[in-house]
Amino acid sequence: MSNFALRYVLVMYDSAVMVLFIIAFIVLFSWMGQRIYMGTIEGAMHFKTLEDSLWSMLVCLTTSNFPDVMLPGYMAYRPYCILFLIYMVMGLFLFMSLVLAIFYSNFKIRFENKINKDELKRNIFLFKKFEEFGGSKGFLI
Repeated sequence: MSNFALRYVLVMYDSAVMVLFIIAFIVLFSWMGQRIYMGTIEGAMHFKTLEDSLWSMLVCLTTSNFPDVMLPGYMAYRPYCILFLIYMVMGLFLFMSLVLAIFYSNFKIRFENKINKDELKRNIFLFKKFEEFGGSKGFLI
């Protein structure tokens, strides 16, 4: 694994708590969707099993096909969309922004540590070369 890829894996490791929180959030709302939409068109289309509901809620969180998941339930009974509204406001606008901020912060910390370590190596190398060629003996002060 390259040093660059390793840095990304370490950033993911540092952010594991938030990633697990997002997964728990998706599981909770998937379970709620399965219970709320049981016996409806929405339930038959997107919330038949826990796997289907997890996939549907992940689709909603990424907003890749959000209307296809929400609209059948909304058309059948409009208050059903409250689940999706709460899910989208909390998930997309709050938690996903928080995940991005945490990933960026962890990446920035690791990147700055790498820069500082490289600068320290460079300074040690230059000091050794300076001492190797006579140090400060040849300079007039």
